[in-house]
Amino acid sequence: DYKSGLDLTFSAPKGVSALALVGGDTRLIEAHNNAIKFALNQIEKDVAQVTSIDENSEREFINTENMAFAVVRHKT
Repeated sequence: DYKSGLDLTFSAPKGVSALALVGGDTRLIEAHNNAIKFALNQIEKDVAQVTSIDENSEREFINTENMAFAVVRHKT
């Protein structure tokens, strides 16, 4: 069986990235990380579904609220 996946990219505006990385403002990095965590939690609640066939032979979608994420931060 093949399982579908999602590839998501979260980017702060360039000005924020410059202040955070060049200016060394760790509060901005922390705020960005918290925003990503919030977004991933919402996605997990709303998107994580499996399909099954019920007793009437109809497809039903069950929300599992369970996903695995890998977060990779790029600084280029």
